[in-house]
Amino acid sequence: SRGLAVSEVIIEGPSEDANRVRVHGILRSGEKFDYALPPLCTHGDIADAKSISLDFISNTTDLIGRKMEDGFIVRALIPARHEGGKFHGGTYIMDKVDPKSRQIETKYLEESLVRDRLVSTATQEVQANSKSQAPQS
Repeated sequence: SRGLAVSEVIIEGPSEDANRVRVHGILRSGEKFDYALPPLCTHGDIADAKSISLDFISNTTDLIGRKMEDGFIVRALIPARHEGGKFHGGTYIMDKVDPKSRQIETKYLEESLVRDRLVSTATQEVQANSKSQAPQS
C-alpha cells in the first residue's frame, strides 16, 4: 500500500526541442520530493545546455535511476531546505528489494555520498549484458 503518497509528472520547457521532465510529490512518510531530469536536448549532459537558461537547468539531477555499489537504486530527491535555523542539503532516497523476502530497504544520502558510491555506467552495462545472455532454466 502506498498510503497517502502522491506524485505528479510534468513535461515543461520553452519548446518542443528544449524540455525536461519534472517530478514532485509527497512520500508516504509525509516528506516532499521535487526534482527534474536533465533537459532532453542535452542528452543527459547538462554542460551541453548552451541554448537553455541556467534557471531551466537548475534543480536537475542525473542520479535518478542510477545504481549504487551496494545495490541500492536512486529513486527521488528531497530538495535542500532550511529547518530549525539550519540548512539541510538535498537528500536522495534510494531503495533495494530483497529478491527472496520481497522486503524493501530504504536509505537516505546526501548527493556527494551518492556520487562517490555509484556503480560506473560501464559496469552497469556489463552486468545487464551478462544477465541477458545468461542461460534460462
